[in-house]
Amino acid sequence: MTHKRKDCLERPRKKGAKYTNQDIAADEVVQDIEAGYDAKRDRWNGYDPSEHSKIYEEYAAIEAARQKLREEQIDSQTDAAVRKVAKAGGGGNDEFGSSDEEDADEDKYADAADAVGQKLDAKTRITVRNLRIREDTAKYLINLDPSSAYYDPKTRSMRDNPSKNVNPEDAQFAGDNFLRNSGEAVDVQKLQLFAWQSAARGNDVHLNANPTQGEILHHQYKEKKDYLKNTSKVGILAKYGGEEYLEKAPKELLNGQTEDYVEYSRTGQVIKGRERAKTKSKYDEDGEHFWLPL
Repeated sequence: MTHKRKDCLERPRKKGAKYTNQDIAADEVVQDIEAGYDAKRDRWNGYDPSEHSKIYEEYAAIEAARQKLREEQIDSQTDAAVRKVAKAGGGGNDEFGSSDEEDADEDKYADAADAVGQKLDAKTRITVRNLRIREDTAKYLINLDPSSAYYDPKTRSMRDNPSKNVNPEDAQFAGDNFLRNSGEAVDVQKLQLFAWQSAARGNDVHLNANPTQGEILHHQYKEKKDYLKNTSKVGILAKYGGEEYLEKAPKELLNGQTEDYVEYSRTGQVIKGRERAKTKSKYDEDGEHFWLPL
């Protein structure tokens, strides 16, 4: 046996050969060749030269298919050129007439032509989009002041805001650092800070080693913090009161409009439109009018 029983790929027999005493041929034929010193170290020992002819046949078939494809492309390109000339001359021949199918073929071969600046051929060329659309203004052209934000041409990055006097939310481009504070970047920073603080207190928390554990612990920490905060708030309000001052004023009162016209000075004093309120007296007779006899 040249292999073990567990490595055998044939169907096992119902009864083994040693139990039936049958003469079964060997599974594999191993040649016992007695080679000398040079024959053992011959790198071409056992090579069949007839195998090399198959390589010739394979390459010949590939070259024939390539030549056939090239001839078809040349014929199609020639037909497209003839149709174009016939169309320009206004010929009425139906064979060279224009149609949507012919224009599509012409566009297809025009797209298949090698473009300028591409290192790959037309068959394997992949269109790679640039980092920006050509209609958009480049970063380094937003502010031409030399003392403005620095633009790194190697990495095509501008970290600072080129327009300092414009609100970052309204600016066309607010710098690459502005994008770092958008999306889930702030949440990741909070998770990292929580992991550092937990590790400093002796807890086994590491954001990069086990991010799921860190996120779960951070979520539990926020829930517990909110619960303790609400519990403390309820206890303080129950003991000292003042819950009515925490309620927001209704929108009707905040956004209410009146017809009273009032003018104010630069210092905030009323100039016109509102009379000063009169002080009420504690005496009842101050509100009554007395007529003296003449």
